[in-house]
Amino acid sequence: MPDYSMKWLTTGLAVLLVLVTAKVQADPDPVSVVGDVSFPQSNVRVSIDGKPKQTFIGFGASQPTDQQRLFSHYGASRVRELSNKVYGDLDMNWVRLWVHSDAQIGVNYMKVKFYHGYVDNGYLDILKSSGIKHFLLAPTRGESPPTETMQEYTHKLAKFIREIFDERGVRIDVTGIANEPAGFSAEQLKEAVKLLRRELDSMGLTDVGIIAPEWASPDTYASKSIIAMKANPEIWQSLQGIATHSYNMGANTLMENLILGTDKEYWMTEAGRALLYQLDAKGLQIRTEEEPGDTVEASTTAARFLNDMNHSVTHWIWAIGIGQHDQHPNKDSAQVLARPDDKTGGIKFNTKYYYLKQLRAAFNLGAVFHGALSVEGKSMNWDYGQKPAITVAMAQNPDGTWGIGAVNTTGINDSRISQFFTASNYRVSIKIPKAASALKFQSFRSKANGYVQEKTVAVDSTGNLNVVVAPHELVTLRSR
Repeated sequence: MPDYSMKWLTTGLAVLLVLVTAKVQADPDPVSVVGDVSFPQSNVRVSIDGKPKQTFIGFGASQPTDQQRLFSHYGASRVRELSNKVYGDLDMNWVRLWVHSDAQIGVNYMKVKFYHGYVDNGYLDILKSSGIKHFLLAPTRGESPPTETMQEYTHKLAKFIREIFDERGVRIDVTGIANEPAGFSAEQLKEAVKLLRRELDSMGLTDVGIIAPEWASPDTYASKSIIAMKANPEIWQSLQGIATHSYNMGANTLMENLILGTDKEYWMTEAGRALLYQLDAKGLQIRTEEEPGDTVEASTTAARFLNDMNHSVTHWIWAIGIGQHDQHPNKDSAQVLARPDDKTGGIKFNTKYYYLKQLRAAFNLGAVFHGALSVEGKSMNWDYGQKPAITVAMAQNPDGTWGIGAVNTTGINDSRISQFFTASNYRVSIKIPKAASALKFQSFRSKANGYVQEKTVAVDSTGNLNVVVAPHELVTLRSR
């Protein structure tokens, strides 16, 4: 277990709750169920597979290239504080860097914009000082079909990667082909992977990996492009991993089965705001800024993380780590984890930040996940349309402890692309693998601005670990 410092909260009833920063204390009398059992509940049973699946290798966020306002308006010291809270406290090891790569943009202009956005202001050095070890490149060019040949395009990308290393020492570890490449055909994506691998190798960049297709959803369009790559041995060998995004649809068995039994990683390179804006009487969006305390969006964030871990994702990256506005001009702060607070001079944390922090306390990098299935046959897949009421995942950490996460996403407004179950407390019975069945688990429950330690829970006589999870709550457990 991590070493925590001690803090306490005292309520008017003198109830003491241990904060997220608290050191876990021994509980001499573990309970058989954690949570309030006095309210009516629905029940769900989840079974954890005894066989290990994938290793959780990477965790991070994106930082857009156009965030110079952070430095000009707030200053480098404020950026460093934000970076330490987001990238340091969430133990992130990857950051996704953007570069505009449209057909009309040449390498020199790409470098000028990249250096201005990340290098000249010291941004990359700040991120590295917060613990970032690796850089993923996200070439962005919109969804229009390419007008240049794939040979021209891949030569440009490889040349850019080579020259930013030679000129400024920026090492790209992995690159995509194009962010959400809706305009690319499956044939163009396949050709781009092959040619980019050849271009990188010819420039001495054999250690730069390639992931694709980074489609907006893990749907049939994404699968067609991956199937086309897999059919060609040279192209499949050129690929370090497949990649999709996690918004209305998270990772699924369609994608998972494409890499089953192979050496390919599964990257989820962008998860962001899950819910559509509500519409007014005229059918127009009611755009509202996300402010701290939004447990609805936070619960969808946790659900997609757990869903993706259940479907063999090895690297998980949030949309934007640090935002550059307190109030976003497009009211789009749901995409960020933290941003400057203009009123207090401090930091404004979206509640999803705390949910991810709670999950990271349960699951360390290097954790090996085991599959989780609902015994009743109800889907725990974050798919188009109906969303699950409960999502659960379990993994064994490198130190031998086991972590579990369970989140309740009931009681959320429906939209044309997402439907949710009626709000209900759920008693979740989790069938634990035999290797962990004799252990005791410390439980933690989410709050709008953090999470609290609760009781120690033991596996019952039937081999189940039992927790009660209210709507929009995240409960995590870690063995002792």
